[in-house]
Amino acid sequence: MMIANRKYVLTILLLTIAIVIPSIGQAQEKVKKSSKFQKQTFNALEERSKMKYRLIPLPSYDPATKFGVSVANMFTYYPDKTDTISPPTTTALYVMGTTNGSWLVGAKQTTFLKHDSWRANLAFGAGGINQIMNLGQLGDADAKKSLLAMNLDIQRKVWQKLFLGLRYNYRNISISGRDDESEQILEQADFTGRTITHGIGLLGTADYRDNIFFPYHGFYVKYYGLNYFPNTKGKGANHLFANIIDYAHFFSLNDENSSILAYHIVGNFLSGDATPENFSMYGHSRGGGLQRGYAAGSYIDKNLVSLDVEWRKRTGLFKNRFGYTIFTGVGKVYGYYNSFNKADWLPTIGAGARYMILPYERLNIRFDTTYSKDGFGFYFGIREAF
Repeated sequence: MMIANRKYVLTILLLTIAIVIPSIGQAQEKVKKSSKFQKQTFNALEERSKMKYRLIPLPSYDPATKFGVSVANMFTYYPDKTDTISPPTTTALYVMGTTNGSWLVGAKQTTFLKHDSWRANLAFGAGGINQIMNLGQLGDADAKKSLLAMNLDIQRKVWQKLFLGLRYNYRNISISGRDDESEQILEQADFTGRTITHGIGLLGTADYRDNIFFPYHGFYVKYYGLNYFPNTKGKGANHLFANIIDYAHFFSLNDENSSILAYHIVGNFLSGDATPENFSMYGHSRGGGLQRGYAAGSYIDKNLVSLDVEWRKRTGLFKNRFGYTIFTGVGKVYGYYNSFNKADWLPTIGAGARYMILPYERLNIRFDTTYSKDGFGFYFGIREAF
């Protein structure tokens, strides 16, 4: 197993070097080649004067939840048409189903106001997910997870691009085995009954990206410090504190911003009396998330670390709307079922295509295909993975 892990890590390092070194060298030498890609200009007031609607069907496949399809209704608009600083406000409604019986419905509202002085996010989701859960030395369990979740963030700009605010999080989770053996494994791992968790905490963001959907350059760093209250319903005290760090950096490698290098680092560290239902879930969810190639929740433990590296290329095809990407990543979950040293590294490599459905906002739909320890998978999604 250790030799196999080293081969995966070596593959990732070689791929990263192959992507990064030629691109950086090209940028340093400032070699200008002929290209059909052209910079675009927009009338900001005209673009912000109307609401834009997109109905987006999105098929997918991963080894855990099998083939699936989701449908998203997305509205993009600007509450103040004369505000040319705030990013677009979006309202999204979506529904998802897969061939293994998994389903999800949800809504998300992201609002920017007063020349990007106020930011607010409200997200709601409910569903039932059937998947194989890797529980370290206890083995794999064929599990069914029922969930109801809600997040509310409100932030105020306090200085330059620094925002401070509060987050409220609510989760109602129940996990059970789909067969007797899986139920026994889940009982050993303390996945029994229903867990209800809610908490509030500090949210801080420094956002120096030039665009929230498809940055050419800049970075953001987010910190969440969430204190979850002791349970009054459901199992266990479940009184925990979550420290979440989310950092991404973006580099334009040429003058026309058609070649972008990006990397993304995430850490999720729990302390206190957390029940396993609220442990860190490694993998990619329908709404985005960590490490394409793994279904969210297939690998679970108390803490999580993850690194993604991605090269994004925009082309002149279809009036500058088509692009592609190559990416790689690695991470792990650890701290309860396995120590950091004993926990497996979870690498992935992949490539994808992009089509820009809203050029002014730089909003893409994406298709990604991946190869990981769980095998091959492909995903369609709205926005970039990070």
